[in-house]
Amino acid sequence: WRFPSVVYENGGGAFLVPYIICGVILAIPLYYLETSIGQMFQTTMPNCIEKVGKRFKGIGLAGTLVSFFIASYYNVLFSYCNLFFVKSWEFPLPWKIDNPKESGKYYDETYFYKEILNITDRVGDLGSLNPQI
Repeated sequence: WRFPSVVYENGGGAFLVPYIICGVILAIPLYYLETSIGQMFQTTMPNCIEKVGKRFKGIGLAGTLVSFFIASYYNVLFSYCNLFFVKSWEFPLPWKIDNPKESGKYYDETYFYKEILNITDRVGDLGSLNPQI
């Protein structure tokens, strides 16, 4: 979500030129290399990298672990989005403010932080699992 705003704040197109160049020079060839190695050896990523060189098995394990952690992170984000989507069908909206002209706001920010995210008052408090998610 942040990428477009960061590009806008830092000069727009001047930032996109090196980004596209790096994508063409680095990302696309590395993608094809990984895909071809996977098709050639037809095994898991750590085993593929190990067949290329015994010393490189850690790279395959690291790639697998990184994929696992990224997938876990996005699953949590997806569950928050789903919960917010389901709550948006309630009438009246749970985050709606009754008198927006008095407060100058049309939604209640505390609803998202307290009801959806279950944020605690202190960093040291772990809180509890959110059964809605």
